[in-house]
Amino acid sequence: MVLNNELSENILPAKSILTAEERSRIIEMAWEDRTPFEAIERQFGFSEQAVIRLMRQQLKRRSFNSWRARVT
Repeated sequence: MVLNNELSENILPAKSILTAEERSRIIEMAWEDRTPFEAIERQFGFSEQAVIRLMRQQLKRRSFNSWRARVT
């Protein structure tokens, strides 16, 4: 999985600026089959839509499409 270096502020919740470690952890949690979006929201304040936008921006298109197919 290759990540883009830049992260637009338009995907971040207003109260949060992510460190590289936090961003990586959100992506890791989103990839895990056993982690619900609610757990990510409780821990990081990211709604399901914010996680989807983060994943779309940070993953290559093919990886994102594969992930979306798994979580829908």
